[in-house]
Amino acid sequence: MTSVPSTPNTPANKQLLSPIERDYEKAISKLEASIQSAKIENADSLLEFAKAIFAHNPTADWLGLESHSLILSLQRFKDFVSSFSEQHKSYVIPVFNGESVDTGSLETNPFTQVMQKSQVEASEIAEIEPETEIMVLSQDMPFIVDSLRILMNQEQLNVIRQLYSVVITTRENGRLISVKSTSKLEENQLEPNQALEAAMYLQVKESLDESQRAAVEEKVNKILKEVRATNNDFGHMLDKCHNLAAQYEKLAASSIEDPAKAQREGMPASETAAFLRWIANDHFVFLGARAYKYVNGVAVPEKGGDLGWLKADPSVDLQEEVPLSLIGDQSLYFAKSATVGRIHRPAYPDILRVIEVDSQGQRTGEIRFVGLYTAAVYRTSVRNIPIVRTLAANIANESHFLMSGYDGKFLWQLMETYPRDEWLQSSFDHLNDVFMQVISLQERPLLRVLTRVDAAYRFVSVIVFVPKDRYTTALRRQFEEILKKHLPVMGMNFDVYFSESVLARVNMTIRVNASQRFSVDPELLQAEFSRASLSWEERLVIQMRQIKPKEMHSFLETEFVNHFPEVYKAETSAEEAARDINGLNSISPNKQVHLELQKHDDDAANMLRLKLYGRGNLPAYSKMIPILEHMGFQVENARTHSLMSASGTPYSITHYLVKTEVDVKSVDTIVLQPHLEDAIDRVLSGNGSSDQFNRLLLICGLNVNQVRLLRAYARYMRQIGFNLSYRYMANTLARYPAITKKIVDLFEAKFNLGETSVYQRLKDVAIESHAIGLALEDVTGVDDDRILRQYLVLVLATKRTNYYIQPKDPKENPYLAFKMKPAEIPGMPRPVPHFEIFVYSSKMEGVHLRGGPVARGGLRWSDRLEDYRTEVLGLVKAQQVKNAVIVPVGAKGCFVCKRLPQNVSRQETMEAVQHCYKTFIRGLLSVTDNLVKGEVVPPQNVIRFDSDDPYLVVAADKGTATFSDLANEVAHEHDFWMGDAFASGGSRGYDHKKMGI
Repeated sequence: MTSVPSTPNTPANKQLLSPIERDYEKAISKLEASIQSAKIENADSLLEFAKAIFAHNPTADWLGLESHSLILSLQRFKDFVSSFSEQHKSYVIPVFNGESVDTGSLETNPFTQVMQKSQVEASEIAEIEPETEIMVLSQDMPFIVDSLRILMNQEQLNVIRQLYSVVITTRENGRLISVKSTSKLEENQLEPNQALEAAMYLQVKESLDESQRAAVEEKVNKILKEVRATNNDFGHMLDKCHNLAAQYEKLAASSIEDPAKAQREGMPASETAAFLRWIANDHFVFLGARAYKYVNGVAVPEKGGDLGWLKADPSVDLQEEVPLSLIGDQSLYFAKSATVGRIHRPAYPDILRVIEVDSQGQRTGEIRFVGLYTAAVYRTSVRNIPIVRTLAANIANESHFLMSGYDGKFLWQLMETYPRDEWLQSSFDHLNDVFMQVISLQERPLLRVLTRVDAAYRFVSVIVFVPKDRYTTALRRQFEEILKKHLPVMGMNFDVYFSESVLARVNMTIRVNASQRFSVDPELLQAEFSRASLSWEERLVIQMRQIKPKEMHSFLETEFVNHFPEVYKAETSAEEAARDINGLNSISPNKQVHLELQKHDDDAANMLRLKLYGRGNLPAYSKMIPILEHMGFQVENARTHSLMSASGTPYSITHYLVKTEVDVKSVDTIVLQPHLEDAIDRVLSGNGSSDQFNRLLLICGLNVNQVRLLRAYARYMRQIGFNLSYRYMANTLARYPAITKKIVDLFEAKFNLGETSVYQRLKDVAIESHAIGLALEDVTGVDDDRILRQYLVLVLATKRTNYYIQPKDPKENPYLAFKMKPAEIPGMPRPVPHFEIFVYSSKMEGVHLRGGPVARGGLRWSDRLEDYRTEVLGLVKAQQVKNAVIVPVGAKGCFVCKRLPQNVSRQETMEAVQHCYKTFIRGLLSVTDNLVKGEVVPPQNVIRFDSDDPYLVVAADKGTATFSDLANEVAHEHDFWMGDAFASGGSRGYDHKKMGI
């Protein structure tokens, strides 16, 4: 330990000081300056006390303490040491909170009086933190410091500062005269009125109330009592050990010993004596002992036979319930105490039962020692430990290995490194089996579990050999959790051994509840430990092979297994990761996403777990969350993991916890999941819309096409002058899900692709529409009623639709076309056309108005998104006047582009416009009859509720003067009978905008 520097503090000498010595000088200098500044009356004695206490202590923790707090703490500690007298029974321990000391109790404190007299500013006097101080004074003896540290840890008290020093105190009639350091003390130099006293000061972070302080004080006093008893009786216990050794030495000398057998029973008396001499030679810390006499085959404790720890606490476990029959012929029996150690080390102490024999070798009783093997035992070769050396030699002989060969040397290496506790507590057969099992591993990176249960069923020893590169603290904790699952665990200690071997060894000593029945299944533990030791990737491969067919294993393992980020692996089990790979692989080639939906564990919370698997770069949360909100979800939590697969494809896995606006119990996730996936994919690809209509997926249970149908009708309503907002229409449909589903059912009953005749369809439509009419009677809101009735009217007025025509290319933006009979729609703006075709998609909309079966007119590109039909209707009025002499009736149409690209060249803009124009033309032709060899051929998958109508001619108009070639191109795609006559003008047409027309 560091002594107080005695050399002059010259710069040269200061360079020779250790860090602790330099900190000591800083602390004393700081304290001296603070004391002088405060003008304390007892300054000299306080400074001398500080020098003595700090002399052998690291002071770095105290340098950061505010000066006032430092002086106050030292003053209290000094006052405490000064109060020591014989009536305190060698130790005193007041425990109090700094904040609980009131000013009144310090009235006689010179320091306090001086501080008050000097009128120090309040801001300079730091308020004492709500911490707790523990002060101990005792005669100097071993184990005080480490035993009190064990107590602090067991009580979960965080020590932030501590002092421990053995000082020379001079007292007269119990009054403290001086305190000096032991730095220069030599043997037998103490004066008659001097003594060596151990002073300890602990400052803990926690603030304790009065009852807690009393409890801690009681426990500290108990520890000190046990430490004192242990030290006082140490010599007596050592004498007993030597006396027992002498008994066996006499027994060995008076009889003819058999050669040592390959078993623990029958161990020669000379070996027992040697072991007792060996542990008495600084290889065992004797904490306690109890003497027993054998009465009728039962061990009965002798009255007054307790020593050391057992004298202070007779309840210490000595395995009293283990019968003598379990000892057999052994003269020594080794075990563990179930009482957690409180002295010296926080381990389960060792029990050593030594049989007492008379001169005839008859067993008369026993001594049970409880204590701890010293550190030297674990470093001593097994060849030099009595009893162990005999066992080791017998195991080597039984192995029949050549000791100079590889196996022989490996066996001795294993025996040298095997835990000494296991050597002493295990049977020969168990030890022999253990070493043969480990040797059979042949230094291969394999896991092996070895178990042993003690005779009292109080402890289970589990030793795990695990590949060194796999061992982690996390793995060891998994082992512990597995053991807790299978055993009634009450406590657990462990240590880990590493060597040049490819295997690490984990030794776990488990304290179990003997009152609960249990069994140890080594094979089960082996299997579970092996699974736990697998790498995350290995567990993932195993899980994948249980999910996917064999032909997919190789590809998916190569593509994904080694490409997950560390954060993902830390948060995700292998089982879930296998499902995630399956989810990523389930993304269709023509889609960006795959979705999986699960109900939350708590139905009452109306929560769903939504996992979105994406290929490519999906939008950020700021764009994804509104999409989900439009579907009726409130996002409570979200987290995303991104990865790059082996092929270089970016993927993402996003977890959403969403709250629904409907009772989650009514949600069929199996039905809803593909609908949500389809909707999200279409929105992300630009082929779908994200708005309030998507709530109908959840609320009404509709699919994406059905929602698109209702959305299209709503857009058409706005064009024919229906004055309620688009959002309000969506909310109305959501308010009346039953009626909404009936409207969709009506539409599908009318236009489905079954073999039903038109006549039967009309009858079914009449029945369905009547049922809707009855349901509408229960609608209370006037506007809600108007909206729902308008939907009914539009379905009835629809004569044809391409609703059931699937696009050839799945990636193509789908479009809807309705051929309407405007005269059947009440309130239509005039003039009312003979027929009208409305084309809708997420990127464009358009209308084509015809005055009669045979009519011709131009199509224009409009920029009036909200009222383009009004623009067309104005053109129809003008056309009726202009063409009255030429053609009795005419036609007009226009389309709008809803998602033109921004900040691009005019050429790119025009390409987008032309794409919308071609979609418009395709929509018109999709509900128009064709002529093939003079016969009218209806469009495929279109049910007609009107007469043959093969005549459709379009022409150029504003913005489309050069588009006629595009229209004819689409006509050729459809094999439309008019060919190039379908659209007049072509590339040679006149540009209305350029000519100012």
